[in-house]
Amino acid sequence: MILIFDFLIFRVKNLSLENAESYRNYKKYIYSSRHEKAVFDKTLGKSSDIEEIARLTRNADELEFLNEENYVELEGLLLVKDFLNKEVEEFLIKKIDRKEWTLSQSGRRKQDYGPQVNFKHKKIKVDRFSGMPDYIDIILNRMKEVSPNRLGEYQPFELCNLEYVDERLSAIEMHFDDSWIWGNRLICLNLLNPCVLSYANDERQLLVYVYLPRRSLVCMAGKVRHEWRHAVFSEHIRGRRIALTMREPSPLFQVYDLNVSSDIVIYTNTMEHYNFQEHIVNVIRPRFVHLLDKMKSEKSANLLEAMFVLINSTYRAVNQEIKSDRSGQVDENSPFAVSWHFVPYSLFCSEVTLKMTFLLNECFKFTYSIFESILKDKRISESLRHKADLLDKALGINNLLTDSQAFNVSLKIVNISLKHASFSIISDFTERLCTDPSKSNLLKSLKKKINCMQKWAKIIGLDKYFNSLFPSLKVFLEKKIVDQLNERVCFFLFFLTIAITIRIQYCRLQAYELVIKSYPASGNIIDDMRFCMESNGGYGRENLVEKLSNDVKTYLLHIGVSTVDILQGYANAVECLRRLDPTCVIMQKICSIIRTYIKQRPDTVRCIITYITGEMREELSQQLTRKRTAFIDEENLQGINDELIANEEESEEEQWMNWLPDPPDAIINQSRRFRQNADVFNMLVSVYGSKELFVKEYRHTLAERLTKSWNRDVKPIFEMRYLDLLKLRFSEGELQHCDVMLKDMRDSERMDYIVFNKLVRFINFSNFFSFLIYSNTISVDNFNILLIFSFQIHQNSSNFPISARIISTFFWPKIDNEQFELPIEMISGLASYGRAYEAQKGSRKLDWMTGVGSVEMEIHLDGLITTINVSPAHTAVLAQFTKKEQWSLDELSVTLGMEKRSTKKRLEWWQNSGIIVYSAKQSNGEREKWCLATWNSKMDRLRGEIDVESDESEDEKLEDSVAVDALEQYWTYTRSFIASQEPIKAERLHSIFKMLASPGQQGPSLEIVISFLQRKVKLNLLSCVNGLYKVVKD
Repeated sequence: MILIFDFLIFRVKNLSLENAESYRNYKKYIYSSRHEKAVFDKTLGKSSDIEEIARLTRNADELEFLNEENYVELEGLLLVKDFLNKEVEEFLIKKIDRKEWTLSQSGRRKQDYGPQVNFKHKKIKVDRFSGMPDYIDIILNRMKEVSPNRLGEYQPFELCNLEYVDERLSAIEMHFDDSWIWGNRLICLNLLNPCVLSYANDERQLLVYVYLPRRSLVCMAGKVRHEWRHAVFSEHIRGRRIALTMREPSPLFQVYDLNVSSDIVIYTNTMEHYNFQEHIVNVIRPRFVHLLDKMKSEKSANLLEAMFVLINSTYRAVNQEIKSDRSGQVDENSPFAVSWHFVPYSLFCSEVTLKMTFLLNECFKFTYSIFESILKDKRISESLRHKADLLDKALGINNLLTDSQAFNVSLKIVNISLKHASFSIISDFTERLCTDPSKSNLLKSLKKKINCMQKWAKIIGLDKYFNSLFPSLKVFLEKKIVDQLNERVCFFLFFLTIAITIRIQYCRLQAYELVIKSYPASGNIIDDMRFCMESNGGYGRENLVEKLSNDVKTYLLHIGVSTVDILQGYANAVECLRRLDPTCVIMQKICSIIRTYIKQRPDTVRCIITYITGEMREELSQQLTRKRTAFIDEENLQGINDELIANEEESEEEQWMNWLPDPPDAIINQSRRFRQNADVFNMLVSVYGSKELFVKEYRHTLAERLTKSWNRDVKPIFEMRYLDLLKLRFSEGELQHCDVMLKDMRDSERMDYIVFNKLVRFINFSNFFSFLIYSNTISVDNFNILLIFSFQIHQNSSNFPISARIISTFFWPKIDNEQFELPIEMISGLASYGRAYEAQKGSRKLDWMTGVGSVEMEIHLDGLITTINVSPAHTAVLAQFTKKEQWSLDELSVTLGMEKRSTKKRLEWWQNSGIIVYSAKQSNGEREKWCLATWNSKMDRLRGEIDVESDESEDEKLEDSVAVDALEQYWTYTRSFIASQEPIKAERLHSIFKMLASPGQQGPSLEIVISFLQRKVKLNLLSCVNGLYKVVKD
């Protein structure tokens, strides 16, 4: 801030004697008055003389077109050639030479007409000013004729005649003319001899030569006046030259505003019978109001300068009326010599106060934008000086308005205007910040903004008033944050994955980026909103709940959203709203809406278990570890004062010291303990209605994972770890069945080891079809103990091939077992394991359930080898093709003892895998046939090596074309579905097409779906990038 204050008093920079050589590194241009642009000329040397510049100026004027890369503009420069004729020039020279010349700097002589100015202390003296010379009217009249718009209505405040002589090396160094006392337009008339006026832009490293012919006039205004320094170098003077330089006053010293009539601002007492207050009310105030009305249409910069002129002129006029009578003599007994105490009440009526407050509010906002730009701009330039001047004028306005010896309207006008401006600045900044709050910390950014505003208020002299506004400004700021985040953010707090599958019209890119990609990094925004709401008595809670409730019903809870996506939104709502509101009242209200809807869906129960034990397993495991509170049904807490229930995580003293009442919007009679113990796990379990239903469903899911999985990724040890975590929320008895199920798995492993050691020889399966088999199957002995087994068959293996799992039927849910004939070789393996088991267990006998489990098969087909996991039923179907290459459906179904529908389903699976092909019914009446495939390219997918864009054989294209064509009936639906989503994978569409398949049909394979999508890509209906498909826009 010291730099700014030092800069505010900086006006004219002292420069040493210099010439064009000092700017040898600058890019040099020649000004063309015809084109009103400066043209780059590479022939300009380090120090070009006036004759060369004159020649190059003529060449530039003769150019027909200018290349945009080779010119710059001097905005605000006007050059008028032949402004006067010779006779007028001679007349002026005679008039000028009649007055004595005085010595000046740098070999010049001068004649001054105007006030005496002290730039350092900003003081002027007018006692020696006798007015302008009479010949000035000739110049002013000619200016009106030449350019009424740009040179007309010019009122010179100073005339300075300068004499340059080449013998004295006369020159004037690079400089800016002062802007405190001098106005925007600076005019110079060149007499007797031509010269060159040089302009330098230090920021851009540019030097422009402007050739001034004899009797030419140049006007500088705007950017060329404030951003370009100017000079006349000694090498550009020939003979004697006289320059008449005229300057107009700045708005501070103008007796009228440039945009209003000249008879408004200066007020005089013209009616003797008026007393002082009557004079203000009937003379000054109407003119003051008229000027305020005129100022409404002004732009910000002009408005500030006009306000500065108005306040200063009014102050001088009122002060004159107070201190003197009509004769100009001070008379303490004069009726006008009264206190300034009456001015605020007489001049600033309600109408004036309203208009002044509005205009001053605009001025304050403009000065803040200036202040911010000064802080950002580290380079000192004339534009920076101009901005500092404007801040200086704002300081002058505020000093007069708040001074007790002046207008003294600090409370009536200034404080209100400052409040409105400050609130507006904060409001605009908050709205911009909340459009993308993930990029910064809200409260930290706003605190920094407040500190910046405090410095601004100090610069314009209102720091005392700003500090008094700080408490109300803080409350407004916090409420504004809540309102903005309610509108832009909070609806999306739980849509972390929903927005991927739903085209939410309300969602804009910044919300999608904030929530979908940045969460949980955006948790800082939730913390800021929570702080603002708590600091203002829960401000915005009702609006938040109402908006969230409506948006959830509209965009989340409808048939187009899958149950899994709703559960994801439900879980995110729990996590985010719990962080926002520790009392969990908002979370319970929003989640109860989702919970009521999702209970009506038939797949909700299974989706929740899959979600908890699969997709969210790691995250929920962390939650279960952090919080060890047991899960309690809400019904069990009804009628109980849970305030008296001890909390395991807090001592009784801490519990009472940290107690806070429920918010006003809390549901009456709802258990606080149940509400605040809710986390994502508890809330998901609560969808069931009771924990017993959840445990029952988890038991079924665990059984399926242990028995029906087609792969070996399900390890009992991982299930045991997760079960131990669940015990932190449930009692031991509630999960007893699951404990026994996992104990059965451990016992089965020990039994495998015992049976392996009892077997004295390896089972020889040398005649078994080139299959290497790993199987999980279920069996029952005569003591109702189930056995899950798996076996692996090698011709030369040192390990026993069967791994059995023994289960206790009483603790396991009912397992459906499909009956069919296994290959004799597999039965032999099971019998060998059974005999070893009977030898160990004595009277117990195994009864195998062959319909459950999995078989690991290594398939050799036409030189290609692949390993897959399938069910025993699939194994039995494929094994029959080692005995006979072609089978009809009826024949195979009878041989296996398997239902015809189930047999066809397994055959179609192998067909989609590329192992078996289907031959349709022939025209000669021959039945349709299923046989082993004679090609194997589809088997690559079974090994995880499928290439979507690989070339297919002609036979494959013929086989798949019918299936691909069948999907054309769904194209309209498919296109609409993809268009309403983010780019989507083929696997997602594959799952949808399977649901659309007819009852009993498996639906198209993934490869068929990919082929269908690739067909649309070739037709330019879809585009595919990194495996993601999206609709090509028309």
